[in-house]
Amino acid sequence: PSARDRGHPGPGGTRGTRDPDGRRGIAAGGGPMQLAWFTPLPPMLSGIADYSSEIAPHVARRAGMTLFCPRPGLFRRPQVPVGLSVRHPSDYFDDGGDRDGRFDATYYHLANNPHHEFVYRAARRRPEIAVFHDVVLHHLIAAVTIEGRRRDPSGYEAALYGEYGHLGTRLAMLRRVGLASDFEKFLFPLTAHVAGQAKGIVVHSHDAAEKMAEIAPDVPIAVIPHHAGTTPAEVEGITREEARDRLGLP
Repeated sequence: PSARDRGHPGPGGTRGTRDPDGRRGIAAGGGPMQLAWFTPLPPMLSGIADYSSEIAPHVARRAGMTLFCPRPGLFRRPQVPVGLSVRHPSDYFDDGGDRDGRFDATYYHLANNPHHEFVYRAARRRPEIAVFHDVVLHHLIAAVTIEGRRRDPSGYEAALYGEYGHLGTRLAMLRRVGLASDFEKFLFPLTAHVAGQAKGIVVHSHDAAEKMAEIAPDVPIAVIPHHAGTTPAEVEGITREEARDRLGLP
């Protein structure tokens, strides 16, 4: 079967079902599904922060939801959508890593920038449903290992070796001596070690799904198109043809 047909890690994961009219998820115990949602939140510098802020209230209408996000700074707090609560990511593991089954599913929103480090490390520590907003994680991993203030070249080399063998080791060595460029990060995406451990994968396009199927053939994959949000007033009602004309496109 194609990637788009191999299961659907939707809200609630594998422990629950939906009520007959499909409006709210029902956990195996009969109550509403409870979801853990690891994501950056505004004002963190990630588009996924805005994405989660916009869609989380809609998901929360169908299931209980707890957001997990660190403080954006020493004197700053994350901006939490109305009606939802946020906890520090460490709380998830300090409480036993959900061994008591508080959550029916945990969603890790991964993207290719260092503001997703806490999501990446949580996804490695306790694999659940990985939401890949990018099909490349190499920039993130390099930023928090070999390029970050907390230098961890051995961690970077281990990640590359784990996916690409001795070729990965050679690339890590080149980066350590400053002879590698950002181009190689796209050639070596460094996503397989996360995707292969996940219980489910969510992506936003069928192209991304096909790429994930190659590196994680046994993991269920769902394609959920990226939402566009509210249309800005200045472009509302503009047709495709008019938009292309304004932009000077053929």
